[in-house]
Amino acid sequence: MISFRFPTLFALLLAFVALPLAGCDSSDDDDGGGDSIDCPNAASGTFTAQAGGTSFDAVCIQANFDSGVFFIAGIVNLGDGGASQRQINISVPSASVGQRQLGLISGITVTYADVSPSGQDVFLAMSGTLNITTLSDSGASGTFSFEGANQTMSSTISVTNGSFDVTF
Repeated sequence: MISFRFPTLFALLLAFVALPLAGCDSSDDDDGGGDSIDCPNAASGTFTAQAGGTSFDAVCIQANFDSGVFFIAGIVNLGDGGASQRQINISVPSASVGQRQLGLISGITVTYADVSPSGQDVFLAMSGTLNITTLSDSGASGTFSFEGANQTMSSTISVTNGSFDVTF
């Protein structure tokens, strides 16, 4: 078994978070102004949650189910010059319908990232649940909630009422 130190794990997760952020470019600032959004390989549907008490309603959703691995990323505040871009990523190896416990040894990677002009903070799910209610080659739906901690364990976030219903 490969042993990871917590900082090493966060370095790997940071790369995991940066990939979807680099793939989405937009001028949509979620202000209802009708701006256009460029979200390559976008899935249609919804991806919502409450993150740290703030509403999370993704404007860019990327998802797929390939070789048994289910992945979904939701991003808010794309292209809003001064605001933080926030992102939730979920990656489930050997995915199937059902409920799973989240944590460092679950094999499921769930992160919340807050990227602002002054830096970024990435939180890894330390505990929580993920319930996949439907999963096929063309879409997925489910719910989730988790408690996350940043790399130094100096800050935490509670993500609740998470749900997704996507077609890809």
